[in-house]
Amino acid sequence: MAFPLNSSLAGRWTGESTLHLSWLENEADRLQSAPSNLEISVDPSGTFGVIRYEWTYQPVAEMNSPEDMEKGPVLHYGCVLVSGAELDESGSAAVSLGWSDSWHQPSAVMSLIGSGDGSSLSASGTYEVPGYPEWGWTVRLGVDGDLLRFEMDNREPGEDGSWTDHPAVRAEYRRI
Repeated sequence: MAFPLNSSLAGRWTGESTLHLSWLENEADRLQSAPSNLEISVDPSGTFGVIRYEWTYQPVAEMNSPEDMEKGPVLHYGCVLVSGAELDESGSAAVSLGWSDSWHQPSAVMSLIGSGDGSSLSASGTYEVPGYPEWGWTVRLGVDGDLLRFEMDNREPGEDGSWTDHPAVRAEYRRI
């Protein structure tokens, strides 16, 4: 049985996560990079996998006083439950994700649907923005040599039903 998240990816990874904050006025504040850790586990039966990650961020707007500066960065956590079918003849399979993150998606678990091929996956879901059409979110994970890339995009809806993807997170990890 081949699952869309290969058990060879299991283990602990460390690296750097860059948060893209395109809405900030000061261009120098738009990219916030910080150390990040990620752990992947695949259950022994090959039925599902779990991706857990942590990253730090302290928005400049929240650092208004010397006391705020002393508090330091805020640690955030995220978790992705990965479930999917066996890989088909083409080497890919449908995959579904349940995702929650203490900063991006703290109030509910988002459901995302996509595909995986054992060493990479990509899935998208939608979320409500009161007074606006549904927005989207995409999560991607992939291996490039000895690097593990974990990426997230915010998807802005177009009037014609199309999507414009905006980078939200770009992270690169190496195995610990």
